[in-house]
Amino acid sequence: MPNPVTADITPDGRRRLARLAALLDADAATWPTYRGERLTFDLDCWLGSAADAEAEAEAADDEPPQDDRPAPACGTTCCAVGLAGLDPEFRREGFAVDDGIPTLHVLGGEHRNWTAVCRFFGLAESGYPSGKNDPFGPQWWPSDPALLEYQLAHRLFFDECYPPPARRDPRAVAARIRRAIAGDPLDDWAARPTPTGVSP
Repeated sequence: MPNPVTADITPDGRRRLARLAALLDADAATWPTYRGERLTFDLDCWLGSAADAEAEAEAADDEPPQDDRPAPACGTTCCAVGLAGLDPEFRREGFAVDDGIPTLHVLGGEHRNWTAVCRFFGLAESGYPSGKNDPFGPQWWPSDPALLEYQLAHRLFFDECYPPPARRDPRAVAARIRRAIAGDPLDDWAARPTPTGVSP
């Protein structure tokens, strides 16, 4: 039975997702560079350097995120969305990461953040507000509509929707993207913890 969430991906979205999966599967040495530096994959950061993250945390008067993962080998990281924002073909189609934020440039304006991701990759922007008919289960997202709004995009690109080792594995993201394109279930991580800082 096809997954009802992935059935709504637009044809252009499927084409773009397939290209992104191919980019993620490619050798990282073939990826575009950012500010002249090679990239290290990590779903925790759209696109930026360790210095960018530290400056952002300092400006917000927050502590940098602490976890058990070692620091990236290079100073510049990107996630799948960040890699897409550097791809010349996607940039010609209007998608970029500007100042660390995904941005879709369209005639007459722009969309930013998760809205840009959803619109560029043809993903539904609405979730399942009551948890009913939610193929991922009512325990997954709280009833906050802001979190439900981008559910499929989160399942594909949000770091906490992957087990910790897969958050740094571009091929794990590519495999999930291909399952979404095919309409297969996306339940490869059964634990599905509540996103950090969000109470159920």
